[in-house]
Amino acid sequence: MIFLNKGLKHFFYKKKIYLFNIIKYINYNNFYLNFFFKNIQVKTISKGKGFQGVVKRWNFRTKDKSHGCSISYRTMGSTGQCQDPGRVMKGKKMPGHMGNKCFSIYVNFFIRKNNYFFLKKILPGKKNDFLIVKII
Repeated sequence: MIFLNKGLKHFFYKKKIYLFNIIKYINYNNFYLNFFFKNIQVKTISKGKGFQGVVKRWNFRTKDKSHGCSISYRTMGSTGQCQDPGRVMKGKKMPGHMGNKCFSIYVNFFIRKNNYFFLKKILPGKKNDFLIVKII
């Protein structure tokens, strides 16, 4: 089934703030949601960030801006050992493309009002993105 991500909304209830992600059932589907269900699986694509360095992508610490380091304070440093392995190990955290990946999230608590669903989990992606929802 195809849904639309309508963004976040906060509600005040008994002096507490509750944050809900709102998704809307749209009419591209061929059947009506006139039955009861408890668990859903939501598939969505996260926001793409483009090519990012190691500080933003892997939360590396930066070097000091002072003490002789002028330009290269956001670099990753050494990538490996010396002559013994003679290569970079697999899985080394390096700069690269960040985001734009498919995620699936299981939701077992939601509030339903007509065609709108209020999820207690935060979904990755932008507002008005299409979501693929599977009833479990």
